[in-house]
Amino acid sequence: MSRKIIFILLLLTICIAFAQPPPPHTMWGYLYNLGGAIPKAECLQFKAFVIGQPVEFDTIFYPDDPRATFNELNGAWTAQIGELEPLTDDLFVIVFENTCSSYIGSDTAVVDMTIDPQFIENITMPVFEGKSSKLKPRNFNLSISPSPFNSSCKISFDGRGSVNIDIYNVIGQPVKEIYDGVSQGRMEFIWHPEGFPAGIYFVRAKSETCSATQKIIFLP
Repeated sequence: MSRKIIFILLLLTICIAFAQPPPPHTMWGYLYNLGGAIPKAECLQFKAFVIGQPVEFDTIFYPDDPRATFNELNGAWTAQIGELEPLTDDLFVIVFENTCSSYIGSDTAVVDMTIDPQFIENITMPVFEGKSSKLKPRNFNLSISPSPFNSSCKISFDGRGSVNIDIYNVIGQPVKEIYDGVSQGRMEFIWHPEGFPAGIYFVRAKSETCSATQKIIFLP
């Protein structure tokens, strides 16, 4: 076989290898209405996306997308997000709505491509007060500045109701509780990570309705 033919075959092999879609990465969990009832599949809608991915590829819809499934017998849902080409430490967001009862909820998780399938947690949907949200839950805002930081950072939260704000290390362990109580609006906290090693941390705020996670980098 000539060198030219060998080169062409090798080039074709490389092209085919790079053309293969990335392996699926599955995020999953359990979903309940407030009170513990499991939504009926025909009433449920949800969308899932990875923050930062291109808009035309960044959303998975249930029940229209085969990558999203839900089992109304036990409340389990799955979303295969591998085609979104996520990276470890990307933020995954999922929003649920029970269109028959106006239960709405959401959650966020930090993608870990080394864990497949990756379990989020049990999600409970409270009743949304008002008109249908079209998959936009009653939510709150969480922001941190600056990042990276070398001595302290400001954690800003804007929302109402019961909320927990905690800091997690890169392997998902809680390392610092910032706040656990009731918010009446905008709050600000200063975190001085004295005694903490340099690295990546995550600030997570969670209420009865939804949650938000932000990554921060500590460089002492």
